Amino acid sequence: MIIVVSAIFVAKIQHLQTIKFVRQHLHLSDQLPVRMSIFLIFFLVGLTIKLKLNVLLGAFSAGILVRLFISPKDKVAVESKLKAIGFGFLIPLFFIVTGIHFDLHSLASLNAMWRVLGFFVCLLIVRGVPVFLVYRGLIELPEQKALAFFSATGLPLIVAITQLGLMTHKIQPINAAALIGAGMLSVLVFPILGLHSLKSK
Repeated sequence: MIIVVSAIFVAKIQHLQTIKFVRQHLHLSDQLPVRMSIFLIFFLVGLTIKLKLNVLLGAFSAGILVRLFISPKDKVAVESKLKAIGFGFLIPLFFIVTGIHFDLHSLASLNAMWRVLGFFVCLLIVRGVPVFLVYRGLIELPEQKALAFFSATGLPLIVAITQLGLMTHKIQPINAAALIGAGMLSVLVFPILGLHSLKSK
């Protein structure tokens, strides 16, 4: 409800002098629109944590509000700056912290290793095979195989989902570790197989 009210409020004041003033600072050293965007992200993420809701809801809602208070002509500029902050700092930091907390010892058992191999094969079946079938006849077979292998790789999304699952106790630690292990294996093996397919062309 708070997010909806905030969105309506931002949409109503889009054309006021205050918002125009904010837009004028897009290319200045203070980077006011970017700072306001980051403030909205932290505020709404903090609010969802406080209300015991999904963190992604807060981040997604912040994106909606940011989209409302910037003009279409400023959209590309603001997006590029936020992407630089996200991909250059926040996402690597997230993976560093995740790597520190990664339960490597849980993969030492034979049961866990079988799960890793099972999830690894599932990645190829669920992500690679559909791509292979969709592009059958549209591109040459070596390129078709390479695209399927590249599409089967997956680690960032797996890490994010497993972390949410662990936080909400919806996934067992051994399964989370096995999924991440399969994702790591996929980014190591599938690109090599994909490049080999292209070289055999």
